[in-house]
Amino acid sequence: SAFQCSVAVVHQYLVDSFAVICLDNKDSMIAHGSSISPGVFDSGYIVFPFLPASIGKYKLQVNIYEANIKKDSLIKNIVVYNPLSPEILSFSPSADSFGVSSSAFPCSVTVIHQYIADSFAVMCLHNNNDSMVAHGSNIVSGTLDTGHIVFSFLPAYTGNYHIRVYIYTAQILKDSLVKNITIKSIPTVTPLMASYQAYIGDSVTVKFHVTASDSNLLGYYTALSLDSDTSKSHRVDIAYSALLKISNDTITRTFKGNILKEGFKQPLVCYAQAVDRRYTYSEIVTCKINVADTTRPAITPLFPHVNSGDSVVQLPDSLIVEAVDAFGIDSVTLNNVKMTMINDTVAKKIISSLSKGVTADTIIAWDKARNSDTLILTLKYGGNPTYPPSIKSIEKSVNEGHGFDTLFLDTLVNITDTSVKDTAAYKAALTWIITDSAGNSISYNITTRKLVVPVSSDSEWTDTFNLNFKVIDKNNLSDSRVGTFMVQEVADNPQITMDTLYSKYYTKPFDTLFLDTCAKDPDNDSNKLIWSFKNGNYLKVDSIMSSLLLSTHLSSGIKIIPSFFTRRITIIPDVSKGVDSTWFGSDTLQFTVTDPTGLSQTKKIVFKKNKLIIIHSSEDLKMQGIRRKD
Repeated sequence: SAFQCSVAVVHQYLVDSFAVICLDNKDSMIAHGSSISPGVFDSGYIVFPFLPASIGKYKLQVNIYEANIKKDSLIKNIVVYNPLSPEILSFSPSADSFGVSSSAFPCSVTVIHQYIADSFAVMCLHNNNDSMVAHGSNIVSGTLDTGHIVFSFLPAYTGNYHIRVYIYTAQILKDSLVKNITIKSIPTVTPLMASYQAYIGDSVTVKFHVTASDSNLLGYYTALSLDSDTSKSHRVDIAYSALLKISNDTITRTFKGNILKEGFKQPLVCYAQAVDRRYTYSEIVTCKINVADTTRPAITPLFPHVNSGDSVVQLPDSLIVEAVDAFGIDSVTLNNVKMTMINDTVAKKIISSLSKGVTADTIIAWDKARNSDTLILTLKYGGNPTYPPSIKSIEKSVNEGHGFDTLFLDTLVNITDTSVKDTAAYKAALTWIITDSAGNSISYNITTRKLVVPVSSDSEWTDTFNLNFKVIDKNNLSDSRVGTFMVQEVADNPQITMDTLYSKYYTKPFDTLFLDTCAKDPDNDSNKLIWSFKNGNYLKVDSIMSSLLLSTHLSSGIKIIPSFFTRRITIIPDVSKGVDSTWFGSDTLQFTVTDPTGLSQTKKIVFKKNKLIIIHSSEDLKMQGIRRKD
């Protein structure tokens, strides 16, 4: 509605005209009634009506002129309100059905004429009993100072909810809104292992544990990232299976060997997601796949070198072929002719009538990943046969935080000379040279011929490294082999770092506990850990009322979910147990911290309120004129 404005002007006999300009808060000119226009001034006042077009802030600028020359001006700032009662305009999100698990989602209500509404309240009612259920510290009464009420909704159960929003002026209800929401349970997917080990060209099988409210999931997909930088989302080999039959609530997915190619950055990332019959999708979870260069199969002939002065030479009766990794032996060829394999041994008597000048036979062993080892049997005419020692394949792996078992070098060598009778003496006379990949010498116990493989003292250290082994016998015949050692990553339990006793004077409150400083986990950031508590007989855990904290109240305590913000709790008397701030004594509460993979630790903490006892010395009392008593 319009209201009348007036401007008093002195020396009006000099002024012959005026103009009124109304600017809204964007400083653009807006017409607000026909009277707001240039006019002739004929009295000591300029009178004009002001008719706002909308609520908001305005500037009224009055200019006065003499002979079209501006002599003076005045600017008045005005705020225009709407006199109607506050009204709830909209509710967000607008959908009526959601799939959630342990994470809250934000709700907001748009209110018009917000300057009139000075407070609000949000209640959440579950369809089971229509009783008020607390779903996080954000759903509380508060002061409204903007056009939006924003709160987080953390459902405690699946089913139907009524979210009721009330707005007040001077504690008088002005408007309300009821939003009906259906909460669906979403599937959850958890990797059975945080990381897997694979080889280039190998196949790798990953497994995920799946839970869902439906007895059968509709399907799932897995994907493999080509880059350790997951933000790039390079995914290949996406697989989807409709109406997947899950064995023991487990998804098993095998990536074929041709997926794991050379040149991948470490580690690879495998994604998994499930969807139930309501087409509710789980969160995407990941696990790592560490890819390493595979070791080749190893051929050990019974007679690596054959010497003869005859034109007809009998080659070894058999060749032992070792598969030093999970690929297994696929085939063995002799001069491009496939040979028969029995229990990893080429069981074929090789008789070659070699004419003079033929110097070698070529034997190649292939594993199932098409990696190969080649051995050339050299035939020397004349001289004595030689039988150098042969080193077995060396592949060792341990979990992080552990050292490798001591290597007994005597067990790593094969004696190819069948004439050797005293094998212990033969092995004792061998000389070993062991170096790392940089050529640095690795020492071993010469007397016992035992080697302690060096590893880092860091309990979280993981790596794959090689050691070079060379063995030399007394005839200066030798053999060399590369040994591979792998320290694998394993998941660690989170650890609660709190003291077991917290003590205060009985009228003083316990200190606020910042949860992200109360535990440590080598595998996860502290703000990713989930906290749950079991209240005591007299005390209970209470979350700090803050818009930065998301929690859900349980019958036995409270559960604090992961958050990027500060998570705080305090210990207070449980008034439902008939105690108040004057209580003193001790009570035990149970704290449990769980990481995203389900590993956890539980710790009992004693909270104690003491009566204060002050003991004075006799000298102190005498100085104060007090006679000592008990």
